[in-house]
Amino acid sequence: MLDSLGVLGLSKVQKVVNKIEGNGFSCRLNQSPPIEILWRNVNYHIYECDIAETNDSLAWLQSSDGDDHLLIVYHKDNVYTWVPETYNPAFGCECIHIGWRKEFLIFVYLEKHDIYICKITNDETKHFHFNGQDIFIGEDIITYSSFGGTRKGKVNLINLSSFDKVEKISTKEAEVRNIKPIYYQELDG
Repeated sequence: MLDSLGVLGLSKVQKVVNKIEGNGFSCRLNQSPPIEILWRNVNYHIYECDIAETNDSLAWLQSSDGDDHLLIVYHKDNVYTWVPETYNPAFGCECIHIGWRKEFLIFVYLEKHDIYICKITNDETKHFHFNGQDIFIGEDIITYSSFGGTRKGKVNLINLSSFDKVEKISTKEAEVRNIKPIYYQELDG
């Protein structure tokens, strides 16, 4: 049975390759971990961990040797691209999390100074950022601690459905609810 992206049993990497090649570009897969899709004369890189998929949606972050970063989103019949905001693209754009939630994509990335939390719905990106390193990414909520908030014992909680209301809770309450932010590099996937 074909999924709505028109492929059967293909890996998410192969689905991205198919999309890129379908747009007239050639790709070469680097098989040494992590898997990397190199295209446009080996200038753009897409890591497997920077790809999110569902039956009818595919999204990825791509970066170039020239410090260009681009989020590409295929959702049902729509294609959307967004250039992540950064202080300076040369300092990088590290994908911390990319994943689908019902009808929207959550994209969390680190640039030089801040962590950005983004919600992409169709052709709109809502986002905000904080200066800190601790984050928890759940199915329906994200919690995070800014550097100042950590010292004050406070955690910020965001409901992913509404995305516009930040609630402050104590670190102790976050621990009890098992949603305490941790250092971003310790997150699983």
